[in-house]
Amino acid sequence: AECYQRSIKTDPDHADAYYDLGNIYAQGKQFAIAKDLYIKAISLDPFAARAYSNLGNVYFETNELDSALFMYARAIELEPDYETPYCHAGLVYQELREFAKAESLWIECLRNIPQSTRARQLLQGLQKARTEDTRNQKTKTVKRKE
Repeated sequence: AECYQRSIKTDPDHADAYYDLGNIYAQGKQFAIAKDLYIKAISLDPFAARAYSNLGNVYFETNELDSALFMYARAIELEPDYETPYCHAGLVYQELREFAKAESLWIECLRNIPQSTRARQLLQGLQKARTEDTRNQKTKTVKRKE
């Protein structure tokens, strides 16, 4: 972290240093600081797809799901062959129980990145999530009737 902080002092417009420092704080679960660093990196380099994606991760971790989806969409727009924002946006949709949207993103990922084993694995796991969701909904319906 000190290396990146020195780099920022030397060159306050060095977007990559803010991005890398944001990664360190995000790994340490210091999301407020990471968020500010990613926002700074994006302000210096508005085409930094990975900074948008990682900012989306911070929003996902802090349960700001609409903001996470917005950041992932921007990352995909900027770098359509980068699998992480597709995968993570799909996970947000899965969390929201919007399974068709999750599936659509993972299929789009495979169209753009056919070698993505991650998207393939997520699609395979989606059926299990749908089945569990259906089972949970049936259980709730039975309990309501009792």
